[in-house]
Amino acid sequence: MALARGLIFLTILLTSAGVIEATTPDNLPLPADQVMYMPENAGADIGLPLGATTAYTLGRSLAQQGEIEAALVYLNRAYRLAPQSWKISEAYALTLSEAGFYQDAARIYGELVSSEPDSLDQRRRYALLLAQAGRPRAALEQVTALRKLGENDAGMIKLQADLLGSLDRVDEAVEVYLEARDEDPANAEDYTLAAGALLQRHERFDDMAELLEEGLEETPTSQPMCLALVRYLVHEGRMEDASTTARDGDKARMDAGLSDRPECTLEMAELLARRGDFEAAAMVLQDIRDAGIRDREAESNLARYLLGLGRVEDALNILPEASARWPEDAQLLYLWGRALEMQDDLDGAYSRLRQAILLQPELALYRVTLLRLLVINEREDLTADPPDDRQLALQQEARRHAQQASVTVHPQDADGRMILGYTFRSLGDHDRACRQFQMASEVNETRVAALLELGFCLQEAGRLTEARKTLRNLQAEYPDDPEVANSYGYFLAEQGEDLEEAERLVKQALLSAPDNGAYLDSMGWVYYQQGEYTEAFDWLIKATNSRGDDPVILEHLGRTLAKLGQKGEALDILRRALAAGGDADILTPLIEDLQDDP
Repeated sequence: MALARGLIFLTILLTSAGVIEATTPDNLPLPADQVMYMPENAGADIGLPLGATTAYTLGRSLAQQGEIEAALVYLNRAYRLAPQSWKISEAYALTLSEAGFYQDAARIYGELVSSEPDSLDQRRRYALLLAQAGRPRAALEQVTALRKLGENDAGMIKLQADLLGSLDRVDEAVEVYLEARDEDPANAEDYTLAAGALLQRHERFDDMAELLEEGLEETPTSQPMCLALVRYLVHEGRMEDASTTARDGDKARMDAGLSDRPECTLEMAELLARRGDFEAAAMVLQDIRDAGIRDREAESNLARYLLGLGRVEDALNILPEASARWPEDAQLLYLWGRALEMQDDLDGAYSRLRQAILLQPELALYRVTLLRLLVINEREDLTADPPDDRQLALQQEARRHAQQASVTVHPQDADGRMILGYTFRSLGDHDRACRQFQMASEVNETRVAALLELGFCLQEAGRLTEARKTLRNLQAEYPDDPEVANSYGYFLAEQGEDLEEAERLVKQALLSAPDNGAYLDSMGWVYYQQGEYTEAFDWLIKATNSRGDDPVILEHLGRTLAKLGQKGEALDILRRALAAGGDADILTPLIEDLQDDP
């Protein structure tokens, strides 16, 4: 940094010796060809009696290096020392503008324009600064004067139109935009769109549509104008006109070699889908297909909309052909798998989803969808302990997908987190399951369900204190939720704790749904745990009448019958519970004990 220190010393020496005066010659040196070396704290030590020339030179050099804040310090000093120098004033104003101080920059340029009214460049810049400073009327006065002086290039005309628009002088602005379009036909599209946007802001939609139609007649390949007009027509419900406009726009662009895709029509379909009109969106995309055009996005979206509408067969008429055409498209395989799932072809669904995962392993959606199917349809195999070879392979696959998806599922994807929780819970990995349910509970829409599952999962893991705390806090947070009340009441009954509180909670739940089989079962189980077996039997009979194939209800009823001394009936009910998929580890010993009991 020897050169920098030398520069500081030279500056001090010259300034203190009075060599540099406050006035400045017109031919100030501009460091345009080379950037000066500045001290590390450039601009910080301004207490030196720097002259205007040195301050200006330092300021310009700092500005060229991008040190705008420091440059302003020096240029401000130069301007105060020599306000009559137009070069200093101009440099200071430009740097102020670059820093966003448009009002100050405009004030200085106003002084420059006053001193040199014939400088059109200065007046142009002044007009722009006034506009940037939020002074449209003053800016418009300058622009109007400049145009009278012959400054009628497209940029000046557009600036006038923009200013008129900001002053809500809409008709005048539109007229000037059209003038700019005639003056600069190469950018006619931009001027038409600007005029259309102004009309739209002022809710003059019919005028906007007419303007866009005229623009498309002159520039039929303009995609922005086509899309803007299509959006308006869709909004107005003029679907036939919108389809015609989109189709004509796509044809013009394809014929001109500007595109090989029906982009306007695709946009129209997407717009309809965002509005929830999937039937209309599907019709638009079907028209593309019927025209013989095969576009990957169009095929994929059409299949997706058809599935959403429940038109599975129609979707399956598209997906195999599309997947064969684009074999590396994971989305098509995923949709194919979903379609097969909806037809109960689980093997086909598993196959397509696994292929989609192989093609796009980073996308959690495909893994989560596969896991959802496995949890729903293969739960017995996932929970098998010990598993056979096939079950072991399935468990390993599910665990691998769940572990990888847990890293890539979005934090706000509560449904995905819930499915991962169910998967880990089925695999006996309660710690991971609890983490997933906890994360899902942070999204309001699934908070109650996620915390209920978290409580059940903690209970299964033997973490009873945490389970009780979770359910108690949930009940305090949602005191009027019948599902929460029933779940907490049943938990207490299961543990044989606070049975009076358990009875109160379950009765509260029954007030909202007196025929709910799960709530009736909870009430029966509370009475069972209290030793009130006759009362328990009455409630459990009601529960069985409501949900006769529920293995847990049947187990409770069988236990109650046994307590009442009706062993034969108890055996029959417990065997029904086992056949209905009840827990064999619990039911088998109960059955054996009753069989052995004379």
